[in-house]
Amino acid sequence: MMTPREFMTKLQTCKTQQSLIILGIIGISTLAIVAFYTRFTGFVRGVFVVFWIALIITVGQFISAFLLRRHGLVCSSCGQLLEKVEIVQTHKCPKCQMEVIRDA
Repeated sequence: MMTPREFMTKLQTCKTQQSLIILGIIGISTLAIVAFYTRFTGFVRGVFVVFWIALIITVGQFISAFLLRRHGLVCSSCGQLLEKVEIVQTHKCPKCQMEVIRDA
C-alpha cells in the first residue's frame, strides 16, 4: 500500500510520461500521414486517415496501461488500473473495494 502523497506523485509522473510519449507518436504519425496521404486517392484516402487515427488511439491505450503497471498503480487484488484521482478520497479500488491507499 502507498500513502495518498505517493499515489499522487506516481500518478502525476505516469501522466507526464504518457503525455510526452503520445505527443511523440502523434508527431511521427503526422509525418507518416503526410508522406503517404498523397499516394492515395478518393475513398482509400479517408480509410487511410481513419486507420492511422485508430492506430494512434490503440497504441495510446496500451502505453497508458503499460505505464500505470510500471509505476505500480494496479490493484494487487483484482488487477484494476488505478488511474483516477478520486481513489485518494475513497482509498479503495473502484472495482473490488479493497483498500489500496493507507493514511500516512
